[in-house]
Amino acid sequence: MEVGADTDIGLRKSINEDAYKVWFTSIDGEERGFFAVADGVGGEERGEVASKETLSRIFERIHPLISQIEKPNEEEVKSSLVDSIKQTNTEILEIAKENALGKIATTLTMGIMIGEYLAVANVGDSRTYVQRKDKLELMTKDHSLIEHLVTKGKLKPEDIQVPRSEKAKMHENVVTRAIGDKEVVEVDIFSKYLRDGDTLLFCCDGLTDLVTTESMTEIIDSSVSSGECCERLIKAANDEGGKDNITVIVAKPDHLPLTDDVIKENTLIKEE
Repeated sequence: MEVGADTDIGLRKSINEDAYKVWFTSIDGEERGFFAVADGVGGEERGEVASKETLSRIFERIHPLISQIEKPNEEEVKSSLVDSIKQTNTEILEIAKENALGKIATTLTMGIMIGEYLAVANVGDSRTYVQRKDKLELMTKDHSLIEHLVTKGKLKPEDIQVPRSEKAKMHENVVTRAIGDKEVVEVDIFSKYLRDGDTLLFCCDGLTDLVTTESMTEIIDSSVSSGECCERLIKAANDEGGKDNITVIVAKPDHLPLTDDVIKENTLIKEE
């Protein structure tokens, strides 16, 4: 597997409150991976505490499952994602209280890959994409004010597409769900079977608020390596103003099914 990851402070922030975590290996010829991006909220380095502590604690809980010799099943992976995030949410609240930090919180988008199976957890407006055959598919759904306003019919879907309308820009950068925000956190789980040639992108809103889907697709498709791809994505966001921290992970797995069919527990499944 080829993986690139990078983070940049951007052009307008004084500190970088983003964090990322990458781990991958191969067990019995099957690739496994852990990929996560967190965008801290809080200011004065407090968001940085939330994002880094969140990724460290979640990985510590999940690593024993994904690194074991025996292949974990899909339900184990999904339940582990939810449980680890909820436990970490409680701990972030405790850290804030014990250290008199006030409200600290972070968004999170993360994926666990076991062979061709990808499970994604999402809290907030950081995103996970899969690029397949020149089409960049958004796997996650933003927990943000502008997404909520679209649901309520107060903004049109085209208003929140980059470049966003002036009306949408008035409500940007407000998340409706985050780790460390409330005593109970809701976690969205998504899953997908990967195919040969797929590219995974995990990123924060510092990228997606400024760079169009078309531009991201072109950059992923034309980059010669995952590392170069990360550099170009960050540059694209900074070229558009770099108003926030920018963090990206780009992963290109190997040894995936060559066709649109995948084998799951000796059963042939045709993906639509």
